[in-house]
Amino acid sequence: MLVCALMGRLSTLARFLIALSLLLLLILIGTLGYSSIEGWSVGDSVYMTFITITTVGFAEVRPLSSAGKQFTIVLLILSAG
Repeated sequence: MLVCALMGRLSTLARFLIALSLLLLLILIGTLGYSSIEGWSVGDSVYMTFITITTVGFAEVRPLSSAGKQFTIVLLILSAG
C-alpha cells in the first residue's frame, strides 16, 4: 500500500528511471554472479543473464554447476518482478 502511494506521487520519468535502474542492477547482479560462480567471461555471463531474465530458454552457455543452478533459480525469481 505504501509503495502504491509513493509511486502515485512520482512522475512518469521518475518511474521509468527507477524501473531502468532496477533492470540494469539485475543485469549487473546476474553478470557478476555467473562470472564469479562459474568462472565465465563477461560476454558469456551477460548472454546467460539475458537469456535467463527474458525467459527465452536457449540452452546454457556451458553446463551449470550446482551453485550455478541455484543462482539461476534466484535470478529467475528476482526477474519475475
